[in-house]
Parts: sequence; structure tokens; C-alpha cells
Amino acid sequence: MNTAQRWWHGLDHYYWLTAFLAARGLQRTTCRLIALVIFGLGAISITLIWSPTGPHGLRNQILALAVAVCCWGMTFLWLRGRWPSALESRISVCLGSLCIAISCLIQADPLAGLFGATAFTLVCIYAAVFHTTQWLTVSWVVTGATLIVLGYKLAATDTAFAVSSVLLVGFIVMFVSLTGKASIWLVDADILHENFEPLTGLFNRDGFYEKATTLLASRSRGDDRFLAIAVVNLDTFSLVGEFSGLTGSNRARVEIAARLRETARRDAVLAHIADSEFVIGDLFDSDDASALVERVRGTVSGSPSRLSASIGVVTTALAPLVQLPPHDVLDELLSIATNAMYESRKCGGNQVTYVRSPTLTVLDDPGDEWLDNEELA
Repeated sequence: MNTAQRWWHGLDHYYWLTAFLAARGLQRTTCRLIALVIFGLGAISITLIWSPTGPHGLRNQILALAVAVCCWGMTFLWLRGRWPSALESRISVCLGSLCIAISCLIQADPLAGLFGATAFTLVCIYAAVFHTTQWLTVSWVVTGATLIVLGYKLAATDTAFAVSSVLLVGFIVMFVSLTGKASIWLVDADILHENFEPLTGLFNRDGFYEKATTLLASRSRGDDRFLAIAVVNLDTFSLVGEFSGLTGSNRARVEIAARLRETARRDAVLAHIADSEFVIGDLFDSDDASALVERVRGTVSGSPSRLSASIGVVTTALAPLVQLPPHDVLDELLSIATNAMYESRKCGGNQVTYVRSPTLTVLDDPGDEWLDNEELA
């Protein structure tokens, strides 16, 4: 995919940003802030009814009231107990653009409508950051059409002023939205496509290997601690998709990812490597990782999706791994933890199977090329 295609299609960052905000405890604050802005736009639409430059006539005043009701309905959407789905967010972008357009066009003074058109920046920056360029274009089209109509009305009295005013508002909307889009696109290009799984904001499999390799290389030499790898598989996850569809499945993955972030320690490596499978890597002072694993099992079962988890855990001393190729070590440890997870599932799920200090086959044949490179280093 070339640069132009990535700019146009790209990734919908909605769930990634959802997970990002949830991990930092900012999801509720963000919801309230967005709700406050939408509520304010609705209140402005009602207040302008009493303004000499506001909507005149019964039809326009009814439209102003309809805009306010629509805005307050979207306010409720963002004040519910859960974060809106991606579809609900896209609907908000479309309705928000439409409401601003109507509110601007029904003003008796087109200059007042043009001033109100600056509110398009709010919808455009949201669409630029949270969604693809295609959804941003929807807001641009509505903005452009609104500005053309308002400019035509203003041109009846002052053509030069109308053209310059429309261009000024248009430039402001475009600059703000493109700045937001460029910022998230740079993050997309440098991070999301390489090491992160965009839905949950966790590492993908390649990212897990890279981060865990760094963990081994920087902290294992002469270390008497233990490396723990836990594979977490969500029991009966397929039922979530059957009853709630793709939206429900995605929401469940995001919820679990956020809870794992809150549960794991700061230096732990977290990854989402399959539809219902997560991986945690961390270092401990002993081969007992049960404290972390039980917290993980508890936080999964306490999620709104009411899922349980089958977990496989392998722990091994770091010292014998110093001279070994890290990717081979991780391959084997991940395989052992995965097999342990399957044992937990066979036993009925919602259980943990531990494998402590297993004999690794990579210890028998670490690879001559790797050892030669280590000796040269």
C-alpha cells in the first residue's frame, strides 16, 4: 500500500485510541468532555432563537429545536456507562456535521451562520484523529456545501467580503483537521503498522518478540531472576461474537486489554496475538508467578463481558538463557505456555496450568552461529 492509499484508507484508530485512553484512566474524562461539547452546541442552537440574527420563522425555529434534541441525544450516548462503539462514533460524526450545517443555514444573518461554521473544526478534528480519511471527508463535504451556501447569501451585499470570509473559515477547518490527521498518520506509520495491534493498542506477536528480546538482553546477564510467560485465552469467546456480533467481540477485546494493562506491572510486556489470546511476559524473583496470574484471572472474570480465562504459565531461570538466541528461547517458552493453556481448557476452563523450570531443547543446540557472534561480541 503506497502513501496515498494509506492516507486515504489507513487504519481506523478508534479502538486503538479507546484502549489507549482506558489504559491511562482517561476514557471517562474523554466521554464527559465530548458530551459537554455536544451539549453546548445544542444549547447554543436553542439560545439563538431569541437572537435578532438567529433563526426566524416557525420552520427555522423548529429546525433549531430539532438540532438541540439531536445534540442532546448524542450527549446521552457519550454519558452512558460504556464507551460508544465505532459505528456509534461514525454516526456521531455524520449527525454532528449535519446538525452544525442546519444550525448555520437557518440563521437570519448569514454572517452569524458563517461564524458558527467554525464549529465544524470540532467534528473534523475528532474524525481526523479517531477515524479514517473517508469519514473526515464526509465532514469536509458538509462543511464545503454549508460555506458555499452562506457565501452565496453574503455575496448579495459584499462579494469580496463573502469570498474572503468563506476562504478564511475553510482554511481554518482544513488546517486544524489536517494537522490532527497528519499527527495520527505519523503515529500510524511509525508504530501501529510495525509492532502494535491496532484494535487493543497492545503489542502484536512481532512486537512481543522484539520487546521481550530487549527484556532478555538488557536484564538477564548474571541475573538470578526468572522469566515468566503467560498465555491467556478467553473461554467461550466465540459466543460473544454469536450473540453480539463483531462490535461486541471488539468491545470485549478492548475491555480485556485495558484490564490487563491495569493488572500487569509497568515493565511487563503485553500482547494480543490472536482473536481471543493474549500474552504476558514479566520478570520475577522466584519461579512463582501465581500472584500476577490470579490477578489476571480475576480481572478477566470481573469484566462486563463476564468471560473467564484459561491460562498457561511457564517460568524459567534467566541465567542459563544468557548465551542463547532470544527468538529461539521465546519460541520454545511460548510453545510451552500455549500447551499449558490448552491443558487448562481441557480441564474445563477458568483454570491455570503452571510449568516451572522446564528443560528447554534450545539449551541442547543453541546454534553455532549465535555462539560465534556472542564470542566476538
